[in-house]
Amino acid sequence: MTRTQGSLAVWPRLPRAITILCLIAVAIGVTGCRKRKTDSTDSEQTQTTTATAPPPATETAPPPPPPAPAPVSFGGRKVGDTISVMWKGKCYAARITAVPAPGTYRITYVGYSSSWDETIGESRVCGGAAAPPPPPEGGHSRRVGDSVNVRWKGRCYAARIKSIPRPGAYFISYVGYASSWDETVGEDRICK
Repeated sequence: MTRTQGSLAVWPRLPRAITILCLIAVAIGVTGCRKRKTDSTDSEQTQTTTATAPPPATETAPPPPPPAPAPVSFGGRKVGDTISVMWKGKCYAARITAVPAPGTYRITYVGYSSSWDETIGESRVCGGAAAPPPPPEGGHSRRVGDSVNVRWKGRCYAARIKSIPRPGAYFISYVGYASSWDETVGEDRICK
């Protein structure tokens, strides 16, 4: 087969290939494969399109969103409330810090370090209003920030209570000494 014959053999297939390319171009949004219509036809089409286009919709403001739900509470209890919480048979004052679910409260005990924070159920809430925190055993009512004297090797040193990790125990800092000397002491180490 010669070159001339080969190119002539391809010619009848060329219009079909152009048609396929035009179809692909139209499918992906490319225009210009068809012959342009005459100017008069274009203007008539434009007039028709303009006349039949719907009027622009008047936009109205959407309705306001519904009000936000009220803070979660149960039995009238909400974040910030002070309640009494049963712990080992005694009621202690606590403050609600979160309400993760109805009847469940995240609390912090008043006057105690955050290491005692816990999540409790309604069954652990003592009835009535919150009572003041009971004094630790021995009748002492020490609080965070109180100044105390602490016995160390037979001598008493000035200290300040930094936290109360549990009833009857105090995490103290010696006044005038480095924090490496801070320690937890029991009531028996507090000088009278």
